[in-house]
Amino acid sequence: METIVVATLSGFALVVAALLTYLTAQMTSLRKRLDATERANHLLWVYCRKLMDHIYRGLPPPPPPADDLDHLFGPEA
Repeated sequence: METIVVATLSGFALVVAALLTYLTAQMTSLRKRLDATERANHLLWVYCRKLMDHIYRGLPPPPPPADDLDHLFGPEA
């Protein structure tokens, strides 16, 4: 009887440990995506601010930011 209880508790602990590992990996992945989204949002805000300043002063628009926002300004956008 004791071995069944120990085996059941061990199995339950194994399932809980696997679930916690999975959730931790998902949280890490989501945190990375959130950080990238916040960075892109900030860079886009800076570009829009520069664009408004140029328009207010009557200057031609500045070039779009390089590298980080290519997915927004590329041909497939």
